[in-house]
Amino acid sequence: NTTLFRSGEYVLTSRLEGTYLKVINMGGDNAYYSTVVNDGDTKNIIWDTGITSGQYDEMNVYYHSMKIHDYMKSIDLLYTYMDYSVQAFVGENISNAYWDGEGFTLGAGDNINYRSFALSASIIYHEYAHGINTNLYLNEGRKTLDYIDGTESAPKEEGFAAYWPGSMADSHV
Repeated sequence: NTTLFRSGEYVLTSRLEGTYLKVINMGGDNAYYSTVVNDGDTKNIIWDTGITSGQYDEMNVYYHSMKIHDYMKSIDLLYTYMDYSVQAFVGENISNAYWDGEGFTLGAGDNINYRSFALSASIIYHEYAHGINTNLYLNEGRKTLDYIDGTESAPKEEGFAAYWPGSMADSHV
């Protein structure tokens, strides 16, 4: 996003939001990078905690969500069911992580027994995988595995979601 600052100068603002993901910080302001650029300038933006307002957990979620999205596409180029701006919530005051049917939440943890769930690549992959699996079932005309009501399908859904982190690491989970 650019805004005219003064003649020939623009304010360039970048956020952790793209075609396939939008990171939303429930515990504070969303991460952003902002700088002034001149007409015709090229500006490379490197997201790190030293020069942006972003917290590491938000950057980590964006990076790993895009990694699993691209991994899924490398397996099946025709898979488009996750080609929307998935909302990823970080910083919520819970010690858990979950997929809600359209996006996922990674709790902040309690900093005693659990650190932020957004800092774990395998948890990010697991929650995003619930989306891959659920959207595949629904869009292929199948009834989704209902992992919320505690039925027999719950362990299957969790197992299928656990497959993705192990597959990406080429190891068992």
